[in-house]
Amino acid sequence: MIIVGQNIGNFLGQYLDYDDKQNSSLWMSYKRIRVVIDINKPLKCTKKIRKEGGDATIVKFKYERLHAFCHFCGFLGHNEDYCRKLSYSR
Repeated sequence: MIIVGQNIGNFLGQYLDYDDKQNSSLWMSYKRIRVVIDINKPLKCTKKIRKEGGDATIVKFKYERLHAFCHFCGFLGHNEDYCRKLSYSR
């Protein structure tokens, strides 16, 4: 189960730590990991992963302790009201 957290953490950035206190099931509703992320790149929202039986599922990422985050372009430092990409698409 820690390997799943490490793989997802390395997909997001650089894996640091896994909260094994919530380790009751491999496919529980969430896992908490700590990751170093390059803030010059957009945050990733989802990833498709395969379960052991061959079935695929979409994992949705939630981030903690974000200040200004734009849900349109995925970058930190501003919100949708000040997004340059959003203003160009209008």
